Amino acid sequence: MMVMISPMMDVINANNCQICEKGKCKQFQLLDCDDCQNEICQLYKEQIIQEESECGDGLKQEQEECDDGNNLNNDGCSDHCFIENGWNCTQFSYKLNQCYKITLMQLTYLFQHYEVQQIKLSYTNEVKLDETKIIFIDNSSFFISQLKNEQYNIKVTPRSNLTQITVQQTRKVDYIIDIIFHENLDSKPILTVNISALLWDINSMPIYPNTQQFELLTPQIISSTQLERSITIKYVGLSLQIGLSGYGAILLMTGQIMQFLDILDILQYQSYLKYVNVNYPENLQIYFDSSNFLTLSPILNYFKIVQLFNSILGENVLMSIGKFNQYEINADFLTNIQAQILQLASLIILFLLSLQKYNLFNSKCFSEQNSNLLKYLQLKLYLLQKSIVFSTKVMSKEKLLQMFHVNSQDLIFKVLLFLFSNTTNSTRQQISNYICIIFLTSTFFIMIRPIRNLYNKINRQINIEQQYESIILMRKLLFFLFLIGTQNHPLLECLMLSFSFALNLILITYCKLIKQKVDLVFVFWVEIPVIAFIQINNLYCQDFSNHIPYSSKINLGFFQIGLLIFGILGPLVKSMIQLYDRIKKTLQKREKQQKNIQTIKIFAEIKI
Repeated sequence: MMVMISPMMDVINANNCQICEKGKCKQFQLLDCDDCQNEICQLYKEQIIQEESECGDGLKQEQEECDDGNNLNNDGCSDHCFIENGWNCTQFSYKLNQCYKITLMQLTYLFQHYEVQQIKLSYTNEVKLDETKIIFIDNSSFFISQLKNEQYNIKVTPRSNLTQITVQQTRKVDYIIDIIFHENLDSKPILTVNISALLWDINSMPIYPNTQQFELLTPQIISSTQLERSITIKYVGLSLQIGLSGYGAILLMTGQIMQFLDILDILQYQSYLKYVNVNYPENLQIYFDSSNFLTLSPILNYFKIVQLFNSILGENVLMSIGKFNQYEINADFLTNIQAQILQLASLIILFLLSLQKYNLFNSKCFSEQNSNLLKYLQLKLYLLQKSIVFSTKVMSKEKLLQMFHVNSQDLIFKVLLFLFSNTTNSTRQQISNYICIIFLTSTFFIMIRPIRNLYNKINRQINIEQQYESIILMRKLLFFLFLIGTQNHPLLECLMLSFSFALNLILITYCKLIKQKVDLVFVFWVEIPVIAFIQINNLYCQDFSNHIPYSSKINLGFFQIGLLIFGILGPLVKSMIQLYDRIKKTLQKREKQQKNIQTIKIFAEIKI
């Protein structure tokens, strides 16, 4: 290190040199007085001793922007003692400097839900407000310059109380910005975020007022006429689904399990299509709300069964993946199978009652005081109870398989959703993993058992119904495997979902599992609209969506709704045809009986 003396600029100010003598300042010996009048300096020249230090010695000199005690780059202070881009350093002369990453404001796009777009405002470090200005944001902090105020609204809220900025301490700031548009736009709007407050980060470094612009997506707004039409169609679809559900319940009570399962599959598949990870138009999303009644959750909550299970098994929330997370679907397996646990408990109770031959009805049920209608209902319930409770086959293999097929679609969905969503290894999740593996293994063996006899001519007629069930079970497994497993690849998801339905049709047709051509026609009636629906979903994927106007998407949505309703009409038309055939046969039988009676009367008259 060396010391040098260098002349500095003239200063037209005598405050630093007031008393002089023979061209020198008496207070500051390093100052020369060029104009000394009556021992008062009028003009002086300054000379300052500067130390030419080495960069990296830990002592910041005036010619250095920083000195952090080393000659390394990428640590905030370069090897030439310059502050690097994106860093900020303390400014203490003749001391070691500390360098920190500059705290930046971040705007993160979260999602678009039709007319609403959501953005997150945060900072890369914890921050707090400066004491001189305690207002962080106001009405002028967020605006869209190319739009009028009545064309949009902006709502800003902290994600929680712990993420709201304060003066007292630094926090991880996290604000949610909701932009609600009231009109359709031809171009993408630009949101301006202007933070005029002075902030300080966790390293006591200042964050000066900042302005950023953020490009939003084109708003997707449905007109009032289209909205009313969508709501009307929603209630039409809801009525059809309720009617189909009622018909399915009748089939179940009359012992027609296979037809009941077909109807249940149709309703459930349509309800699961909303989870395909594409951005549906709003009218189609409104229609999907009509399928929300297909759940036992309200019943379980009403009878406080959910609270009972939570007290026994514990309450847990597992974040799901993809579109399921947008619907806030809890992926926790033990929580989701509460309805199945209730069914199993009920079956065990019935089995125990059957062992004890306990009769739920006594003679008072059939007293003379009851009306004929009440007696009829009591008799039917008594016979139903007797067939279940006193039957020694209540826990037979066939009944267990029927129970499995009734719950298979719901269970496969919950098992695969848990397996794809789970990232923890707690005791609860390990137990769930074991149960899921056992279930999938059992499903696989149930599925392949009848398929092994597909070409066995001796057992073909015996196993044809089981073979049909097996193919349907395989379709369910593939459907949910593709629906959940390919959430991050929408184009592939749509392709594979269509493949699962097409494969089902090919196997049923090729293996000739449905004898009646009319029944085969109705199978195609139900499956083809679903395949067409899924293929149209490709147009909502990002690769194509940006090139299609939103008005065209609305029209596509109405067409897809028509496809789904057309698929629902298949079983209803089939049931009406079957009802017509039964009435026709009954009338023909009665007509034949009347003819026989008339013939007997004629012979009786002749005999007389």
